[in-house]
Amino acid sequence: MSYVGGKLKLKGKTLQANGGVEKKKRKDENKTDKEIADVDLSMQKEGQSRGSDNIKTKKLIDYRTEAEKRRDEALAARKEEGVKKLAEKSYRQRVEEYNKYLSTLSEHHDIPKVGPG
Repeated sequence: MSYVGGKLKLKGKTLQANGGVEKKKRKDENKTDKEIADVDLSMQKEGQSRGSDNIKTKKLIDYRTEAEKRRDEALAARKEEGVKKLAEKSYRQRVEEYNKYLSTLSEHHDIPKVGPG
């Protein structure tokens, strides 16, 4: 059986007088929100001074393949059909229809009683 002797070293800030180890502070590499906002404002001003045509004429490039575009269109169409189908009937009508369906099922599908009572 092997073990390391000595006292347990715990993380956290301890008093330097007791011989504890002081944690080093990390430098924050990320810019603060204020700095980011300042950069955005300066970029907007530069864009306006150089010509606002560049901002308006930028087009979004669609990198999807033809198959992906057709798939997305089909999904959108199916979603639209589903919404129309749900809008045809009210909640009450759907519940009544479901209850009729359940009443036509055989007893084989019933939930069995479990336990006393």
